[in-house]
Amino acid sequence: MEQIEPLDVDALLLKLEQQTPIDEFVFGHTQTQIEYFQTSSQSGNEKWEYWQHILQLRSLHTTVREQRVALDELNYELEDALSWWPIWSRKKRRRALPRLGIKKDAIKRVIKEKANEIKCHLDVIDRKYSHLKELKEEDILKEESAYWSMRLGRQLGASRLSRVLGISESEVLAVLALPKDQQQKVFGSMTEFLNTSHLLWGKND
Repeated sequence: MEQIEPLDVDALLLKLEQQTPIDEFVFGHTQTQIEYFQTSSQSGNEKWEYWQHILQLRSLHTTVREQRVALDELNYELEDALSWWPIWSRKKRRRALPRLGIKKDAIKRVIKEKANEIKCHLDVIDRKYSHLKELKEEDILKEESAYWSMRLGRQLGASRLSRVLGISESEVLAVLALPKDQQQKVFGSMTEFLNTSHLLWGKND
């Protein structure tokens, strides 16, 4: 029986850290996701689209503030750990500081990711909803009845379209959330994929 060589975890981690941009990429939700898909349920009513962006921003604001407090607390832990460093055993030295360092990196990544999402939301608001910035929440809620009529109507229509097209309702709503020119590209891409797949099936047969 062929022996499987054990993985060199240290070498793999070193290669990962040296050769991939894991600390350079921001990750998180992208501009397109934030502009279209996070407000797909509100699509068609700009006041409620704007309201949804504000709702997301409030959540992101809370997350960033909490993570910054956690980072401050962790920095105090690191300072405390360094003060005890001279009397710690070699075993504790090997574990304690690296563990705190990993937690610190994770918090900094979350802050960076969420801060970028905040920037994307603000960019969308400045570009599409700047004329609504003076609105108060009660001004938006006045139109709640009309909003739900529109939203439920879209959902019913999407449900019917999904049966006709043979795709899920969520996929219909996702495509409808995009600008019309991009919707055309989506369906063009689908057609190309289906034509290509048909040719491949033909060859395999």
